[in-house]
Amino acid sequence: MTEFGREYGEGLYALCAEEHIERDALQEVQVLKESFRENGDFIRLLGNLTLPKEQRVAIVDDTLKGSVHEYVLNFIKILVEREINQKDYDGFVDDFIQNVGEKQ
Repeated sequence: MTEFGREYGEGLYALCAEEHIERDALQEVQVLKESFRENGDFIRLLGNLTLPKEQRVAIVDDTLKGSVHEYVLNFIKILVEREINQKDYDGFVDDFIQNVGEKQ
């Protein structure tokens, strides 16, 4: 995993740990990871650079708002803004899972 991935995974963990929601966030990112794998078209849509960044972020907001914690939602939106692909997202999730496991 890249340094970028490690930083973002650790950052999400730190935010969640402050609120004591690590386990809930872990469940959410794992479900999203599986959903993204099963729905490749959604990931391709979010990665479609012909759509303005604001529109891709709005799609994430419209799709996930209210379904996941705001930290997880904002995490996904940052990844979309940074034009992160499925492989990189999987790396972030794996790093987050590792952080949760190490801290418990």
